[in-house]
Amino acid sequence: MLLRLPNELKIAIIRALDRDVPTLRNASLVCRDLLPFIHEELFAVMNARSLGHPSTHRHRRSMVKLVISDLSEDASSKLAHLKPLIENIRSCSLPRLKAIHFINVDTRTTFYMNLIPLPELLPAFSTCQTVTALNLSRVSFLDLNGAQKLICAFPHLRHLRLTDVTIITHEEDATSGNDLSAVELLRPRLASLFVSFKNHNGRSNREIAQWLGRSPSVRSIATLTVQTRNAAADIVLDSFGDSVMHLSMPLCGLDDHVYSGFLARFTNIRTLTVFLEAHFAREGPWILLPPFFECGIIPEHLHTITIEVRVAHIILLSWAIGWPALDRLNYVLDEGRFAALRKVIFVVHWEEAPGWSPGAVEKEECKHHIEQRLNNLVRAGKLETRLHGSNSYSHVCDDIACLLVIL
Repeated sequence: MLLRLPNELKIAIIRALDRDVPTLRNASLVCRDLLPFIHEELFAVMNARSLGHPSTHRHRRSMVKLVISDLSEDASSKLAHLKPLIENIRSCSLPRLKAIHFINVDTRTTFYMNLIPLPELLPAFSTCQTVTALNLSRVSFLDLNGAQKLICAFPHLRHLRLTDVTIITHEEDATSGNDLSAVELLRPRLASLFVSFKNHNGRSNREIAQWLGRSPSVRSIATLTVQTRNAAADIVLDSFGDSVMHLSMPLCGLDDHVYSGFLARFTNIRTLTVFLEAHFAREGPWILLPPFFECGIIPEHLHTITIEVRVAHIILLSWAIGWPALDRLNYVLDEGRFAALRKVIFVVHWEEAPGWSPGAVEKEECKHHIEQRLNNLVRAGKLETRLHGSNSYSHVCDDIACLLVIL
């Protein structure tokens, strides 16, 4: 039966296994015809260390994502580990490579980019015609120019994720871009930007955001995600405007901006996601929610709103929601200025803890109360309610998985 399936379905079956190694191994024993597709899935993500190992040579053409982790050795050792990567890029041996991820999995420390041989890496990266995504997670640059040169090295970069990126030294002219080449001044031209600055390094946040806001990306970014608990939400949002069509942002920390037309430049928003952190005190950012939709945005083209409530504490779900704010929101979103609105997705997401997870009755009651408070949207057929949880350590597990060397 499997032999007669088209390759597209075989690939879909393998990808549905979510790169679980024991399951993929069992699948390879069930049908030898699946083995080539299993190998491609297994070696789609590789660590830079593994490229020099002989057992990976025949699989490196399958690599889609490359992970470069903090190597914690002296400069010569780092260069030795990265030399196979440089050689593979220069020889065009990685034809499917789409994404590069610099990461430090230890959340207590940072990955010092000035300690890796960037002068040797950057010329190789400049030849990467297939790489369209760059992820910098918990990394630190000596100065802004180092970050600029890395980001601008990729000629076809379209997607950038920045998580706790810091700048060590701050020169007055660091944001001027005077040290960039003529080619680098034409980059990056991003289609999407994800920003999560939780380290409260205000000056680093401002320098990076303002540089991107002056780069060609200010005219090309269509998707902007500013994660919750963000120390620089206002700075990032203030750097972009009418090119953005899909915006995700927190309300927490924007108390002074909700009433001021802060997002008046965002005139083309099609989809909007608002992150709300649940607190024991019900008000919190809920107080900001109705006025934000009343006077904080321009909804002329807005067709989908997602309100995502994140519950990080062990509390009753009903305590996580500001019910008076929903009563007011029910009428705000029913006004004529939201004529283009087709769907409102209300998400309650909690982090499960050992021995705790909301029961079925509690979830159903919460869902019922949400729909009761937003009854105008229910009658219009616009409301979709979702309640789900996840393991609070899942993001750490994802980072560790990225660092596994497949041999």
